[in-house]
Formats: sequence, structure tokens, C-alpha cells
Amino acid sequence: MPKYLILTCVSLLIYCNIRAAESDSLKKQLISKGFNNVAIVVDNNDLLVTFENSIYRFEPAAIKEVMNLSLPFCIYKSRLIIVVQKNKLPVVAIEINLFDYQKAISDSLGMSFNYIKASYNCDEFWSKFKNASKSNSSSLKTDVVVGVDMLLILGIWSNPIMPQFNLGASFNTSLWQGMTITVQPVYEIYNEIVTVYPVLDVFRPGLITANQIIKLPANIFVSATIGTFLKYRYGFDLETKKFSSKGNWAVGLRCGYTGAWLFEDKYLDYWTLDEINVTMSGEYRFQSVDFTTRVTVGKFVYDKGVRIDFFRQFGEINIGFFVEKTTTTKNVGFNFSLPIFPSKYYKYPYIRVRPSENFSWEYVTPYIPITNAVIYQTGREIDNVFKNLNPGFIVKYLRIEN
Repeated sequence: MPKYLILTCVSLLIYCNIRAAESDSLKKQLISKGFNNVAIVVDNNDLLVTFENSIYRFEPAAIKEVMNLSLPFCIYKSRLIIVVQKNKLPVVAIEINLFDYQKAISDSLGMSFNYIKASYNCDEFWSKFKNASKSNSSSLKTDVVVGVDMLLILGIWSNPIMPQFNLGASFNTSLWQGMTITVQPVYEIYNEIVTVYPVLDVFRPGLITANQIIKLPANIFVSATIGTFLKYRYGFDLETKKFSSKGNWAVGLRCGYTGAWLFEDKYLDYWTLDEINVTMSGEYRFQSVDFTTRVTVGKFVYDKGVRIDFFRQFGEINIGFFVEKTTTTKNVGFNFSLPIFPSKYYKYPYIRVRPSENFSWEYVTPYIPITNAVIYQTGREIDNVFKNLNPGFIVKYLRIEN
């Protein structure tokens, strides 16, 4: 009997060492690719992987890379579970049934075979990483994002098209879970738009913010921001958004207490906090065609009204159309966003300079800043932070097409 007991203990020890070596090997591969906050957990017949992407422009492409690197380590496993982080927060969990995955490959069932599931509800899987060490931390790393912002509006008869071009460099530093500091100097390349504050310095500050995001149970995200915002506002902003587990619908509430500011003659001037904005939104996404409609109603910065957005996602390309009505005016416009080369960025230890992920353009007519449904931008809106991480969109991207 002691002989069998010793053999059993030795076999278990060897098995545990092999599993630990495999997990360590996978972790090293993911870190070598540049992924952050990497942790691996083997739980019975499940292989669980968590990471944060800072390398790929397109989040689903990063998930696919992690999936392909992890699959060779899934021999004798039932499921591969990937938890995607953003600012060290667990955002979405992808569950791959490995038995069905193999059948999908061998039987050429492709997209018709439901072997991948994704959900915002990832608390159960995230708890598995509670005692796991996360390597290659994203904290205290600075990403310098350089991009051109363009706005084109319909002007008066003597100047029918009025453009504005700004060059900005956003210094984004992650401190702890959900916390980001942003400092953005802006250089005005060209401007024909008559705004509320028509005379501004060519070189001026843009976003200077401190933002904290937390995730609550039931797929609720809360984003709190303080600082100077775009649209020449400063103050406090609080946004809450509740998503369905599959990401096909969401409701949101946004509140702000802001005042006006401008940078003129190398002097920063500001007015007292004088505007309270409260808006509510509801949206529905048709997952089969990646089409979303959203209704936002409430008190915007200057006026009360309603705005309806329709937008369609074609991979990394987004095209949208909106209509809005306030108590004093009506307005229509469209916008689109195109990806900017390259699709993959270099890994960095502390600081990196890279281009913006996309080029965005908006056309508005007519443009009346104090009566339109204007809302400032903090740069840390929940939709911006977690873009391209919709569970249904991820599932469509990862499934095999034959």
C-alpha cells in the first residue's frame, strides 16, 4: 500500500509541475507579444486567461491572437475562458467550448455551430483570478496618442462650408484599477467656425482630466471625471450605464456640473460653474447587422431636447446619422470613423507615442452652439473606453467562417 501511495503522490506532483510549466510558458508568450495584466489559471478542466490589450488597434483582433496562442495549451481541457480587461477592469468574458470547437473545424460547421459565448457578466470567471499574480502591469505607463480632429459645418451664404482642424497629443497614464490621468495640448491648424468663444490661442490646452471607472454587479459601469473638457467646458461629469449581458441593449444616465473656460493670450480664464446637465439614454443593437439606435433626452449643456442616433458598424468602420430637436432649434448631421494605420503598435515599458486609432469626422447643419443638443466630451465616456468590446460583436468576429 505505501508503494502505491508514493507512486500516486509522485504522479500528482509531476502532473502539477507540468501544468504550472505550461501556464508559465503561455504567460511568457502573451507578455512577449506585449499584452498587459496577464494571468493564467487552470481550474479542473478549464483554462482561464485574462489580459489587457495595448498592442492591437482593434480589440477583437487582440482577443483572437490570445485565443490562438492559448489553444495549443488546451489539450485535455473542456473550455477556454478569456476575460478581457480595460484599465484593469474585467469587461467581457469569452467562453469557448473546446469539444464543439474541434467539431466546428473538422465538420466545417463554421458559424452555424455555437461553440463561442461572450458576456459582460464575467464576475464568476474573474473571481478565479483573485489569488493569481498578474504580470506586465499597465500601471504607470503613458500612451501618447497623436491625432487630427476635424469638424465641418454648413455656414452662411458667403462662407457655405466652415472647417476646423486641430492637432492633439493626449498623454494617457494609468494609475490603478479604473483610474486614468489625461493631459492633452491642442494645436489649431485651421479654423473658420464661429463658436461661442471665437478668439482663442492657436496653441492651447484641451483635455486635462482625472477619470475613475468602476464596474458594479449586474453589468453596470460608472465613470466619474473631473477637469477641463472639450466644447470649452470644465467641471464634474458622472456617467452610469447598464448593459444587458449580451450587449444588445443598454440604458444610461449622465449628469454634469460645468462652467465655461477659454485660453486666450496665453492666459487661462474660466467662469463659475453655472450649468447642470442631466440626460438619459436608451439604445438597442441589432446584433445580426451591427446596427444601433439610441435615444438621448434631457437637459444638455445649453438647452433641453432630444437626440436620436443611428449608427452601423462595419468591422472597424463606423457610420452614423443623427437628428436632434431642442426647445429652440432642429438639427441633423452625420459622422463616421475610419481606422488609421498601423493595425498593431509596438510594445513599450513606460512611454509610447502612436497615432490615434481612428479618424473621426462629423458634419452638422446648422451649427448653433448655444441651442443645439451640445454635450461636452471628457474623452473617457463609457462607450469610448469599451468600444469594440460588445459581446455579440466579438462572437461574430471569432467564429470560423467556411
